[in-house]
Amino acid sequence: MRNLIMVGDHVHYRLEDSGEALIEAVVPRKNDLCRASPSEIQALGANLDRALLVVSLTNPPPRYHFVDRFLASCHAGAVEAQILFTKPDMLENSQAKKEAEGMIDLYKNLGYSVYSFDLLNQQPVSEKERLWTALKEGVTILAGQSGTGKSTLLNLLAGSALQRIGELSVHKKGRHTTTNSCLIVSGNAMFIDTPGVKEWGLAHLTRRDIVDSFPEISAVSDDCQYADCEHMPDSRGCAVHTLFNEETADPGRISLQPERLDSLLAMINSLENPDKIRMGDYIKPTGRHRFGRIRPLQ
Repeated sequence: MRNLIMVGDHVHYRLEDSGEALIEAVVPRKNDLCRASPSEIQALGANLDRALLVVSLTNPPPRYHFVDRFLASCHAGAVEAQILFTKPDMLENSQAKKEAEGMIDLYKNLGYSVYSFDLLNQQPVSEKERLWTALKEGVTILAGQSGTGKSTLLNLLAGSALQRIGELSVHKKGRHTTTNSCLIVSGNAMFIDTPGVKEWGLAHLTRRDIVDSFPEISAVSDDCQYADCEHMPDSRGCAVHTLFNEETADPGRISLQPERLDSLLAMINSLENPDKIRMGDYIKPTGRHRFGRIRPLQ
C-alpha cells in the first residue's frame, strides 16, 4: 500500500523562489492512526504521542463497538489510546449512571488512561486537571463521534474558540463541525482534530490485528503453537480460536466481558467478506486520502 502524506508527518522540503515549500521526502513514521471502509482508507494522523477518544455518555449514547474499534486501530498503529467520557451530568437516572460507571470502570481495569467529566463545568476538578497535565506536551489526536464534545474540548485546551461548536440535531445525533483532519499548535502541545463519524471501519486490519488489540486475551495468544499465528479456524495449534469454539472453550482461561466479546466477534465477522481497496491515490474534496489497492484481508 502506498501512503500519501498525513497530518503529523515529518518531511524534508525546500523553499522555492516564490516562497512556496516543495516537499521532497517524508520521514518514516513512528506510528499512525487510520480507519477504513472496504473502499477507502482515511489517514487521520501520524507521529502521535497519544490518541484521545471522546465518548459521550448520552446523546449520542456510548457504544462499546465504537470504542473497541478505535482501540483496535490504535493498537495496530502503535498509538497509545486514552478515553474521555463526557456529559456525565446529563445521565437521567440511577440505572443510566450505573451502566456508565460500569463502562468507565471496564476500560480503566484494562489499563487505559480514562477520564470522565462535564466539559462545560468551569469549576476545577481533579479529573480535568489530570487530563490537562497529560496533554500539555506532545501530539494528541482527538477522535470520536459527532456531538461528543471534541471541538468544545479543543477550545478549552487551546484557550480560545479555534473550532466552531455544533449543536445536536433534532435526532440527537451530532452535526459535523470538523470536515477533515487539521493540526493546531498551542504552546508545547499540538492537537490533531478529526471529523466526527458514526462508524469506525477496520477494513485495513487483519484478524490477528483485532485479536491482539484485546489485552484480556493477549496472554492466551502466547500459547499458540506458532508465534506468527493468524488465529484463524484452521490455524494449527491456535490457542485463541478455541476460545470461540463452544465444544473446546475453557471459560476459566479468559475474562472477557459480554460487551467486549460482542465487539470482538462483530469485528472478526466484518472481515469475512472484505472487498479490495479501489485503485488510485488522491485526496478527496473532504480531505480524505485514497490509497492504492491492497490485497484482500484474510
